[in-house]
Formats: sequence, C-alpha cells, structure tokens
Amino acid sequence: MTQDNNKKEIGELYRKYLRGDLSKKEFEELFDIIQDDEDNQMLHRIIDDTLPAGVSTSPQANTVISDHIGSPTTPTGVFSISRRSFYRLSVAATVLILLFAVFYALDSSQEEWIVHTTDFQETKEVVLPDGSRIVLNANTELKWKKGFEKEDIRTVHFAGEGYFDVNHLDGKGFVVKTGSVDVNVLGTEFNLETRRHHTNVFLKEGKVVLKGRDIQPIEMVPGDLVHYDTEKKKISKVTDQSSESALSWKEGVFTFEDLTGIQILDKMEDIYGKEFIIETPGNLGDIIVVQGLPYTDWDFTREALELSLGVRFIDSTSNKIIVKTKQMSDNQNN
Repeated sequence: MTQDNNKKEIGELYRKYLRGDLSKKEFEELFDIIQDDEDNQMLHRIIDDTLPAGVSTSPQANTVISDHIGSPTTPTGVFSISRRSFYRLSVAATVLILLFAVFYALDSSQEEWIVHTTDFQETKEVVLPDGSRIVLNANTELKWKKGFEKEDIRTVHFAGEGYFDVNHLDGKGFVVKTGSVDVNVLGTEFNLETRRHHTNVFLKEGKVVLKGRDIQPIEMVPGDLVHYDTEKKKISKVTDQSSESALSWKEGVFTFEDLTGIQILDKMEDIYGKEFIIETPGNLGDIIVVQGLPYTDWDFTREALELSLGVRFIDSTSNKIIVKTKQMSDNQNN
C-alpha cells in the first residue's frame, strides 16, 4: 500500500470513528494502527488536521476554543488550552475509547449466552449443539455460553426442573451447574429439580457424581434418588426407586409418593404460578400418595387435591388461594 493510500484509509477509519460508524473489524484495524509507530504518527497528523478552526497551528501558541467545548473558565468568558494539550487529549481519548470498544466487543462475544425458559404450566424440549436433549418443566431456565460444545467440559446452568438425556462425546465431560450442586455426567439420563431450598436428582441411566461446596461428592447409579435440603445442609439418598414418581410429569401427569401435603402445594405453586395461603394446616404435614393428576387440567387437579388433602381451596385475589381444612370451612359456611 502506498503512503497516500495508507493515509487515505487511516483518514477514512478516523472519520468513521468520529461519526460513530466503525464496525467491529474496523475498530480492530484502527486499534492496530495505534500500536504501529509509523501509522500512529500519520494518525496524529490526521487528528491535527481535524482540530477546530480556532486552534492555532503554532506548537507554542495558546488556543482559544469557543464555548461549544465547555463552560467558560477564564475572565474573558472563554476556555483557554494549549494546542499540544488539546492534541494529547484527542489522542488519549481515541486510545481509551478504542481500547474499551475492542475489549467490550471481544468480551461480549465470549460471554454470549443462549437462554431457554418456560412459563407456568409449559414444557419444552431443547436440543443442545452437542446433540443432548433436555425437556424443561414449567417455570424453568436453562442457559449455556455460545460455543460450549467445543469445550473439554460442556457446561450448562440450570434452575427449575428438567429431564436430561446427555449425549456422550469421547474426551468431553458434561456439567450441570445449579445454585447448590454441580451434576457431573458423561452419557446419562436423569431428572433434576432445583427449586426453593431443595435439589432432587433421580438417575435413570448411566452414572453421575454430585459435587457441592457444602457436601462430599456423591456417586449415583441407576435408581438412586438424592434429596438435598440446601437450607439445612442435609442430604439423603434412596436406592432402587421407581422412575414413575420422578418422571411422570413428562407424560403429562403428576405422581407424588413421598411428599407431604405442604410440599405438594409448593410444587403446585412452582408449576401453575398459584400462591397457597394455608390458614388451617390440618394434616398437610403428613406424607401422602397422590397419583394421576393431569398436568394441563388445573380444575381437575384442584378438585383431586382438595379430596386427597382434606382441604378446601378458596379463591382470593389473583392467583392467591386460601387453604382451609374441610371441617373448618364447613363450620364457617354453616
């Protein structure tokens, strides 16, 4: 490239910079120019040529710049600055802005997230770039950084409930990060629920290892169900569990075998977005068995829960439901 063409290109990049029209690639080109001594000197001359008309070309002269630069600071009501000072400020500003712009452009590219969410009473299947499949239950978020499939450890971040079918890739691990534990897997099918103060993992096939800041690593085999109370820092593991209870939601129904009535109502809040206000708890602290509640039919599920839990649901304000024992509710109605 001839010197004239080089000057023309640098000048055009600088004018685009002043207009705010630089692309990411052009930002990088101008950034490289700043680091090259010869090109940098040429850029300095171009900056010098673009100084406001009121600026003296004498290196030693003081410059009078009209009040569009800033507020009057001298007795004469103008802002006085040397040409060299203005020159240095211009170059410094260019360098700082370019440094920030290039850093931000590169950093934002590295930190680009792919995010999938579900609303209340919604399920969704997500296929990851590595071929893994995840079915998201309601009120759930799954996210990963762009390009995660190229990493030695494929990492996703998760909150809510989902069924994972992880694709095995030789030499590449897979980690699901939650707020309480990391689920380290290879080629595995498992159900993961992490809500409120509880994390539950049911392993259907394969092998996983649970790790966390407050727990010792836990190796799971098919049929294992691990329950972790993140508030009490208490963990329990049950073996030889049926998949029916943990996975029935994928088939559109709920099956609860080892939950109290209060825990079931918590589950309904997470799935349907309801808020249950328990005025008379009755036997809601007892463990009960409830099967066959249809996922998409809240009205039927509501009636079935009233019968199973021995309570009345009384609608209050929007999405708020008052819970009373049947006896208390019947007495108040009489």
